[in-house]
Amino acid sequence: MAYCDLTRLLLSFMLVANVPLVQRCALANAGTVNNKPNILMIISDDMRPQLGVYAMDSDQMHTPHLDALATDENTVVFSNAYVQQAVCGPSRTSFLTGRRPDTTKLYDFYSYWRLVASNATSLPQHLKHYGYHTFSVGKVFHPLGPMTKSGHPDDSPYSWSAPAYHPPTQQYKMAPVCPALQFAQQDTTKTFMNLLCPVDVAAMPGGSLPDIQSVDYALELLQNLSESQRSTHASNSHTGAAPFFLAVGLHKPHIPFKFPKEYLRLYPLENISMPLYPTVPAGLPPVAYDTWDDVRSRNDVTAVQGLYNVSYPYGELPPAFVKMLRQHYYASVSYVDDQIGRLLEVVSRDTVVIVFGDHGWQLGERGEWAKYSVCDTATRVPLIVRTPSQARATSGARSPPAVRFSTALVEMVDLFPTVADLAGVPVPPLCPSVAPGVNTSVTVPSLCVEGTSFRGALTDPAHWAGKAAAFSQYPRPQDAPCNTSDLPHCNNITRMGYSIRTHEWRYTEWVSFRCVQDKEEVPIQAAANWDEVHGRELYNMSADASEAHNIALDPVMQGTVAQLSRQLRAGWRGAL
Repeated sequence: MAYCDLTRLLLSFMLVANVPLVQRCALANAGTVNNKPNILMIISDDMRPQLGVYAMDSDQMHTPHLDALATDENTVVFSNAYVQQAVCGPSRTSFLTGRRPDTTKLYDFYSYWRLVASNATSLPQHLKHYGYHTFSVGKVFHPLGPMTKSGHPDDSPYSWSAPAYHPPTQQYKMAPVCPALQFAQQDTTKTFMNLLCPVDVAAMPGGSLPDIQSVDYALELLQNLSESQRSTHASNSHTGAAPFFLAVGLHKPHIPFKFPKEYLRLYPLENISMPLYPTVPAGLPPVAYDTWDDVRSRNDVTAVQGLYNVSYPYGELPPAFVKMLRQHYYASVSYVDDQIGRLLEVVSRDTVVIVFGDHGWQLGERGEWAKYSVCDTATRVPLIVRTPSQARATSGARSPPAVRFSTALVEMVDLFPTVADLAGVPVPPLCPSVAPGVNTSVTVPSLCVEGTSFRGALTDPAHWAGKAAAFSQYPRPQDAPCNTSDLPHCNNITRMGYSIRTHEWRYTEWVSFRCVQDKEEVPIQAAANWDEVHGRELYNMSADASEAHNIALDPVMQGTVAQLSRQLRAGWRGAL
């Protein structure tokens, strides 16, 4: 039985008894059901705020669909949204459970949080409990391996009303299908496993790309759900149809930068700028440096490192290649924007739409690439939220296409309580107060969150104050940069970088840390030793947004360091 046929069959059993199985397509023009809104959540992997609406740097981005979403009168664009750990699995587990990494105990890719920390209630599970039909398409939960091994792929059946969909062509993620790169002096008669991978889609294995397949599937699912809801409404059913929560996870712009080659035309290489500060900052503690080993492992990057004698770990890539990498990241973002546009074209304006990145990505700033860090380029993400018109009070007409920005500090751990708030279901209580780095595996109840709703910003973004600070963290195996610095296994983590971001400052302490996991299925024991500090970072974000000048050791700044250290150690509850 085909995957789509299987899901249609499951839908027929999930929907109310008097609703016939959908046999034809229809636009998703039903936005609310029983006064509960349908919700579309779109996650883009490795997407930093490199969109036209954000004007992140001097390079002009071509993201017309997200920019149009941003100008909708019911949309708010968040300028200061931060993830709690800048790597896929820990970040997704954090915002999907509403808990921080020290509570989920997921610092790496090798565990399932329900087994190693606590049987936390997830966001889709909470909505499902209150009558939503929940669906996962593409990359939503991560890592999948430990979940599947435990017998609960994609956190099923807890989180989802039907089996999660994964695009078949994702199996070719590591396939050597990329064209030879002349700059790397690669053999033009061969194809490679490159970082830079503009392709002819029709020539790819399976004749497509993962995000295209995911959106194709999501569109069909939206049409089926919409028709079912409309049919139930027309039948005057007393029970009514269920609202839906659809999470669509797009794989790009995650490496490799594999996208339809036509998108490169949007970004002529001569128009691509260099990072403002492309060198490693003086005074950066060695433990803080992101060694970007997954980037280095690609055939083209390896070749360029050899040709240009790029030393490990601090050697810089040649400027011409830096511009190529930035160009291909931009093209990947535009490709994602078009896929998101296909979804936005069919969803009702009464559907809650949330678009964000699972973490940022460094594009040569500070001599770093990828994520694996606590700096702004790694932890700051785009966050765009459109709500139904009745969700906010209007104070009179305004002239479109003005963008409603919120400069308030928000954390992606706030997503769970915010979605619950918008859905009209109970917002989970705050988890018990625990200091950062304390072992919490036996003290946290199954239903609680470590974030707060930012619904107030959606009503009045100009005046909603938000939090005093956002918190992030990242583990390291040792002080000196090494080839496991980016993603150490729990048992190899000996340092943790705890970082606090206020409107004016970013301050980080790299402290001793102990993480112990005897077996994959047993609870992780983890705790920080705040008495052992291996490095400090302090950046004035108003004057040094690139975090190019670490002033933590400046004698003049020691009062600020002491104040921020107290605030960091007090933890997230102290910033509410």
